[in-house]
Amino acid sequence: MRPFSGLLRRAVALTAATVLGGLALGGSPASAAVQESGKTNWTVVSSLYASTSYYNQGYAGDPAKSAVTGRITTNGTEITRSLFTMDAAPYAGSRIINARFVITQTYTWSCSPTVPVELWNTGLINPGTTWGTQPLWNAKLGSQSPGSSNTSGMCGSPGMSRIVQFDVTGALQQTANAGQASIALGMKAADEGSLAGWRRFDPSTAKLVVEYSRLEAPIQISVNGEGCASGPARPVIADTTATFMALTRTGGTTARLNFSYEKWNGSAFVSQGVTGVDGVAHNTFGQAGIGGLEPGGIYRFFAFSSDSTGFSGLVSLPCEFEA
Repeated sequence: MRPFSGLLRRAVALTAATVLGGLALGGSPASAAVQESGKTNWTVVSSLYASTSYYNQGYAGDPAKSAVTGRITTNGTEITRSLFTMDAAPYAGSRIINARFVITQTYTWSCSPTVPVELWNTGLINPGTTWGTQPLWNAKLGSQSPGSSNTSGMCGSPGMSRIVQFDVTGALQQTANAGQASIALGMKAADEGSLAGWRRFDPSTAKLVVEYSRLEAPIQISVNGEGCASGPARPVIADTTATFMALTRTGGTTARLNFSYEKWNGSAFVSQGVTGVDGVAHNTFGQAGIGGLEPGGIYRFFAFSSDSTGFSGLVSLPCEFEA
């Protein structure tokens, strides 16, 4: 019994980890892209106005409409937090080498603020988000103590602002692995009972700065000069050796081009191994060969790229052939 072509159109969403059982990550690839992404939405939540939404408009009690954190000094009882939805769509399916959330602090109540500001991975916000309906604060990603910023000059440095950065590499990698378009982040004071944690941030400066490697699935795949096909349309190469070829799409990264190949045993395709070629540039053809094919045997193969860290990109459609 020969395989049916309809069973083989399932590889579009496969990753190389699916085909090969996973590859170790680590290090930095030979080349990678660096990109900045801004926020798509943001809000402030206030414990004093627990049912009021400040979605995409800033806290009403602050003339600067800042993103605010901590216990407010004017009444000593109100606690504020700020939440952001950041654009993660460009990184879906990528390896995140380094990612930072960056925002500018514009004001601190204390000239010697002793309470750090924390960044958390949270649930998504929406126009109905208030203190009473704020999303879960799932995991703390880090904390920073950026020092004072005081526009009144009371701290001796009028107008001083400070750029604050948090490492979000791991959180963004999880988002990229899931193919999600957004990552939700929240800022709050490490000690919300202390007035020394009251800070203002400029929401217009919130951004992600990301170094990443993205390897698209190779295209224009062939075996012994025959184009990619499955089922009855599969080419018969009438040879015990095969040369696989594909065009890489690596976003500028020089990468290894891999071919994972399998043999039909009468009921399923069984892995036979992986072959490939190193140092294939973006938008360049690469090829690799195998031997020892069984005459009349039915085979299929997938093409994918991997960078110097072992990170593997998206996998092509399966291509079949008969020896």
